[in-house]
Amino acid sequence: MSNVLLADSGSSKTDWVLITEGAVVNKFQSAGLNPYFLNPDRIAEEIRKSLPVGFDCSVPDEVYFYGSGCTAPERISEVREAIRAVFPYTEVGVESDLLGASRALFKHEAGLACILGTGSNVCLYDGHRITNTIRSLGFLFGDWGSGAVIGKELITKYLRKDMPDGLLWAFEQWHGQSFEQILERSYRNERPSRYLASFVPFLSLHKDDYWVSGLIGSSFDDFFRFMVYNLPQPRLYRIGAIGSVAYYFQDLLRASALNAGFDTIHVLAAPIDGLVSFHGKEILAG
Repeated sequence: MSNVLLADSGSSKTDWVLITEGAVVNKFQSAGLNPYFLNPDRIAEEIRKSLPVGFDCSVPDEVYFYGSGCTAPERISEVREAIRAVFPYTEVGVESDLLGASRALFKHEAGLACILGTGSNVCLYDGHRITNTIRSLGFLFGDWGSGAVIGKELITKYLRKDMPDGLLWAFEQWHGQSFEQILERSYRNERPSRYLASFVPFLSLHKDDYWVSGLIGSSFDDFFRFMVYNLPQPRLYRIGAIGSVAYYFQDLLRASALNAGFDTIHVLAAPIDGLVSFHGKEILAG
């Protein structure tokens, strides 16, 4: 019997699923476990405190972890070290969130995979591995279309009073933070990208507003312009997107995709269900 623990980790949260012979037997969540923000001890601590009561850490035979920040060998090694500290009797595989998104979207077929959540990224996938990608620069220097960049743009316009009066008042009532609190929480935050992305739910409440749709659509247009079209011949591939921003604003994303020359775009809220299907079939086949 093979017990496989899957994890999909973004900047905000990590979805964990234990599957046995292709069937889901347990689910839980932890905080996002990006090794650029957390050292191995903190990652292990976050995993331990998220485990369901009575969870037996000796049960998983294998752990497959897909995470943001898991591209450089030293970061992958740190995450593997942290996981082995919690699950010492397992085989541990650590891969990038891009490979996780690709497998969730396309299984063993080729495609162009996009991540649009707290952060953003894009790659070409040949059905087995990633063949080309754009180096992520984070929300300070890139990440167009991400929750962090959209949130940063919203906050900038709010602090400069550069938005419609009615929307400005509604946003002020919604977030309830002072000018000083916003600046302090932006600059003195362990996870600034997650804080900035936390303002995006306000936009989802007003996504039919012309100003809001313009703000989000512009960021999606930049995502296609500066990221998707930096890949070689992107329109030769089927395109799919994963992440909360892609899912909740999928109508605007589809409009930007159409403007960029794509007929359609497949959208999923999160990779974990697709990864369960991918690994479940692998287990049953193997």
